[in-house]
Amino acid sequence: MDITGKVINIDGNKVYLVTKGKEFVTVRRNDVKPVIGQLYTGSVIKKPTFFSYLIPVVLSIFLIAGIIYIFNGFSVKTSLVADMNCTVKIDVNNNNRIVKASATDSNGFKLTNSVNIVGNSLNDGLMMLFDEAINQKQLNIPDGFHMGEVKIYVTKNKKNNILNLEKFIKYANEKKYIINVNNNNNKF
Repeated sequence: MDITGKVINIDGNKVYLVTKGKEFVTVRRNDVKPVIGQLYTGSVIKKPTFFSYLIPVVLSIFLIAGIIYIFNGFSVKTSLVADMNCTVKIDVNNNNRIVKASATDSNGFKLTNSVNIVGNSLNDGLMMLFDEAINQKQLNIPDGFHMGEVKIYVTKNKKNNILNLEKFIKYANEKKYIINVNNNNNKF
């Protein structure tokens, strides 16, 4: 919007005017050279609104929150080793989601290649590994004299959180297997 008024000051690309209605206005400098005390016409420089300041702040907050969420999603809270006559090391994040699964022997390598447990909850991932170990006949099948056994060793637990493995233990007990959990305290 173009406004005409008397030039009272010139500052770089800004020209300060006073209009007929005694209003002070700042306009952009154009091709015509402004002279103090003369009439001058230019387009009004709009001051930034509240929203122009608010939008970058909100975007910054969302960016920081997203970075924190991603960091927490991929950082390892607990590591454990599942021994099902083959050993698999499992890293778990703060949400009890499996971040990484790696084998420590050749049978475990076959097991981890046949089933993808990354991204699943800890209980669901252990159940998937358990079922696949039974299918590959890596676990001893329980008979009348011997129960099958699975050992879980908690090797890294940053905050000494107790893992909730109730669902997996119940699932394995239904199939006549005993689950022994060592919470990094040398006790089963």
